Parts: sequence; structure tokens; C-alpha cells
Amino acid sequence: MQTSKKVKDPVCLMELDPDEAVESEDYLQHRYYFCNANCHETFQLDPEPYAKRLQSQDDA
Repeated sequence: MQTSKKVKDPVCLMELDPDEAVESEDYLQHRYYFCNANCHETFQLDPEPYAKRLQSQDDA
């Protein structure tokens, strides 16, 4: 049994297993995972603030 590291949806900050993400997208050499299509669509409208927010949480 393989255990995946949990990731966060950059829009709603929900933790999820990347294998169970509804959608994913590569942005600036990083893969982002989304819990639903609405979060993915929100990210696509303006990805930079969401990517920065998630990165700042990872750096904390």
C-alpha cells in the first residue's frame, strides 16, 4: 500500500490526496491539485495570488 503525501488545494486550502484530486494544473514549474472544478476555475482566472499564498504557507 502506497501512502501519498497530502497536498493543499491553493484556492480553498483543503488538504487532499493528490491521487484523489478532481483536477490538477502545472503553473510555474509546480503542480497544483484541486478538490473540485470550481476551485480550479477560480485558480485559472488569476493563479498568481493563490500560488503565492500556498508557497508562503509551505515556507512557514
